[in-house]
Amino acid sequence: MQQLKTRLWTDWNASCNLINDEPAIVNLSSRSDLDFPRLNLRDSGAAMDYVWAWLNVNTRCIFYRVRAARSDPDNLTLCPILEMANHFWGQTHISPVIDSELWDVRARKKKDFVFLSCADAPIEQGQELLLHYGSHSNKTLFVEYGFVNRISRNAIATGKYDGELDVQDLVEKMFVDRGSLGSWMKTVLEDEGYWGDWTLHSSPARPSYRLIVALRLYNVFEGISSIPVEANASLITWRDVLKGHAYTISQDNETKWRGSVLRICDLVIERADGHMQNLKASCSEGQGWLGWMEDNIRILWMEESEVARAVADSIRAGEEF
Repeated sequence: MQQLKTRLWTDWNASCNLINDEPAIVNLSSRSDLDFPRLNLRDSGAAMDYVWAWLNVNTRCIFYRVRAARSDPDNLTLCPILEMANHFWGQTHISPVIDSELWDVRARKKKDFVFLSCADAPIEQGQELLLHYGSHSNKTLFVEYGFVNRISRNAIATGKYDGELDVQDLVEKMFVDRGSLGSWMKTVLEDEGYWGDWTLHSSPARPSYRLIVALRLYNVFEGISSIPVEANASLITWRDVLKGHAYTISQDNETKWRGSVLRICDLVIERADGHMQNLKASCSEGQGWLGWMEDNIRILWMEESEVARAVADSIRAGEEF
């Protein structure tokens, strides 16, 4: 949400700068009440209207290749009619044909969207047509679009729905608590490109590879409070595993990082179950949009709890990842 907020106000500042540089542009606007002395202030009426408009556009845009680099932020567009299609995480009625390009080549000036109906999803007259927004976690859907997939505990527990749990905050705290040694390990992971984006998944129930890499390093120096003299030498085997030259650092290290995952799961379950109880005690009993949004938050906590339980069960069962 902080990242979304940063994007929003970056765009707002760019818009204000444009209007200040080109005041004649306001003549094209239907808003005769724009207050120029206060326009740059985020608490102005114009700013709040901008937030409303920005969110409408942000939630309706889809990827469209107009720049040479596929990652360019300008590769977005509004697509009339299609933008009215709502998201569904299961079987949908519309299937986009994705243009897969291996390299960043020059984008073509004109390029049509192609969407096909799904042969195994019959459409009845008057039925709503649903689209899949992409393989996004509920966390991303909640922040970017303001809703979550309406899923049940059973859908996650049986593997019908692939739940995702972000454990960035918990793992980062583990490194912070190690003091100077933790800071040094953070630098090592950053240099190798493995700092952050640590997740757990439920289908199949597993920790992400990035998390395994980080916890293997964390447990190489388990029980040590400061950077040892032979620290760099201790990284050799860890890097061998990273490069595929070795399967594991040691059996002891494998046992320890799996134990770390189990402790993380226990913390998540305790935290999520506690928040669900608090939410239940203070809920608005389905009063309009507030009740609906509280239910979205409940589903987010429920997903965290169920994913953590599934991964913990896999760890205890000795599953290989």
